[in-house]
Amino acid sequence: MGHAERGVATYSDQSARCWLSDYQTYEPTVNEVFDRLGFRLPKTRAPLPPIGESTATLSNSHQEPQLFGVEKRRQHRLASLERAKRTANSDVDLFIGGKALEELDENQIQKMSNLILMRENGLPHPQAAIRYAVMMERLDTLSHLNVQPIRRRMLTIEAEYSLLTDRSPLALATMPKLRKWVQQTKRSIDKAKVSKSEALILAVTFLTVDKHLASLNLLEDVARGMHYRLIQNKKKLYLEYNEDLDRESYSQPVQRHEIDYKTATLLSYGQGIKSKIDLNKPISRRLQSLSDIIQQASGSSRSNGQPGKTLWLLEELTTLINQVNLVQLPGVVSAALSGRQPPTSCSLADYFRLSDGITYLNLLGHPIYQ
Repeated sequence: MGHAERGVATYSDQSARCWLSDYQTYEPTVNEVFDRLGFRLPKTRAPLPPIGESTATLSNSHQEPQLFGVEKRRQHRLASLERAKRTANSDVDLFIGGKALEELDENQIQKMSNLILMRENGLPHPQAAIRYAVMMERLDTLSHLNVQPIRRRMLTIEAEYSLLTDRSPLALATMPKLRKWVQQTKRSIDKAKVSKSEALILAVTFLTVDKHLASLNLLEDVARGMHYRLIQNKKKLYLEYNEDLDRESYSQPVQRHEIDYKTATLLSYGQGIKSKIDLNKPISRRLQSLSDIIQQASGSSRSNGQPGKTLWLLEELTTLINQVNLVQLPGVVSAALSGRQPPTSCSLADYFRLSDGITYLNLLGHPIYQ
């Protein structure tokens, strides 16, 4: 399972694949293949010494390798990179001979570029991007040299790394507890008995769990009562967010999320709060049970905030939700919800036209299309 493109991770932020979907699809086949394999006991060439016999007489010539696994592969990549750079510099020196770089004309620079990028048989060099970067680095030292004749430019593809961590299994196991906490808190909460700041923080935790939102910037802004507005269409309620939201403009790019009535009530109550909200203050009593759930799932905290503080709670909660998203959702969706690839929703006019079949007209009687 994976992508054909070089350097692309299977479940990256540009991937449409979903780990859970692949697991459910291929689990029966993989299990059947392993069941058919069976087991074969290894045979030793010499009899093993009896249990309890002294091993002092055994040869100890074997030494365990100092480097292995990920670190060994990293060292191998670094050595390959250095070899490629040395070879590229040698090829450049061989091409220019006794001349200086500034003595080369346009045609010679183009020929040198082809030498760096191609093999002798005309096929692209497997390390063309690295070799090209070495050549450009040498040419860039000559600020007065015109390198415009180089028409073929190569970019190094940065290898994508999996964002899944060892906390993914625990995050998946914790998700039912988080949903249960949200349901119980929504039933017991009374808007008249909470402050505006606490209402906003509670609403943010509901958004994080219910909508799988893991964008910390969005959640921090909403927790401060900033950069969002609420939209109601019949019985449906929506949250619209933009880092620089103009409340009077409905053509501005926003990301839109459908929310429930209880969350919308808390967000409406806390919107436009006058006092500045400090996210480094201790969490409230109502959030203590949520903090206990997160602490059980967090183990060694990797948050920059102090445990027991509101910012720490949001950071740890988004970390858990992000790990759940990486497993249960396609890579592109997980990236959008986490803020790594911020999404943009269609305009309200287009949304209502697509969802309700209603076309809105402007003052001139023309349909509104954004």
